[in-house]
Amino acid sequence: MKYPALLVITLLAFARDAAADPVETQWRALIGKDFNDGCISRLHPFLYSNGNNGRRGATWLVESCEGLFEYSTSYLPGAPLIAKRLRQLPPMTPAQIQRRYF
Repeated sequence: MKYPALLVITLLAFARDAAADPVETQWRALIGKDFNDGCISRLHPFLYSNGNNGRRGATWLVESCEGLFEYSTSYLPGAPLIAKRLRQLPPMTPAQIQRRYF
């Protein structure tokens, strides 16, 4: 029976979205402050790091009306969250973006 498996997959996808990570949500908000409302078309973390002391980090691809950018974010318990623009990337086709970041 294929339908029960499909139902489970769908429910897991919704559960993941419903239980959004508060640190990642704050990182998204910090990155979003650098752009006008509605300017970001895709905001995708593609590299993660985690430490035993609770430190977390991620590198993000940001597709926006201003171009493509890489951002670095970090979190350490008890310290403010950080989101920093690393660089603007050259224009890329969707296929190039897919190969490099996904």
